[in-house]
This record gives sequence, structure tokens and C-alpha cells, in this order.
Amino acid sequence: MSIACDSQSRRLKASDLHRRPVAPKTIESQLVAADRDFVQALREHLTTNENDTDALVALGLFLLSRGEPNKALACFNRVSRADPKYPGIWRFKAKAFDALGDAKNAEQCRLRGADPHS
Repeated sequence: MSIACDSQSRRLKASDLHRRPVAPKTIESQLVAADRDFVQALREHLTTNENDTDALVALGLFLLSRGEPNKALACFNRVSRADPKYPGIWRFKAKAFDALGDAKNAEQCRLRGADPHS
């Protein structure tokens, strides 16, 4: 198979299309750097705004997505102590407890989150 690549109809093989040099930074390393920057920015923000529930939830959800449910739960606990009616906090805590294998506490959080008066 050949492909015309310019006005003079120079022919390339399909395999030639895969011979481009790899960029020094891969997508994975860029994501890791972005994650590191994100967490660093949140932590710096929390040093001066330690009760910012939005930042705590963002950090907790990030940690939970990275497989660190204990650390995520610590963030979520700070939020639920500061604002027990924070939208979704009980579901987030339930997910963290689920990740820890603690079905009893996960269910209690789900029930509390379902109660409109809590």
C-alpha cells in the first residue's frame, strides 16, 4: 500500500507513517506532573485556608481515585465535621469506606446521606 504525500506523488509505505520520533514527555508523565501540581496547589491552599470544604473534597476525591481511601476519608471527615450538610459528603465517605472494605460504616453513611434532615 502506498500513499501520495506531496505534489510530486512521492510514495510512502504505510509502515513509514509509524516511524516518527517519540516526544520526550509521554502523555503519562504529563498527567503525573499535572496530578502532582494539582495536589501541591490544593495542599498549599489548605495551609492558609484549612477549613475550605471545597478544597478538602477535591483533595479527598483525588486521593480516593488514586487508591488512597484512608487519606481521602481523613479529608471527608474534616468536611463532615465542618459542614455535615455539604452536598454529597456522605456518599463520598461511603465510597471511601467501601474502598476500605468497611461495609457497615459505608451503609451508615449512605443512610445518613439519604436523610434530608441530616
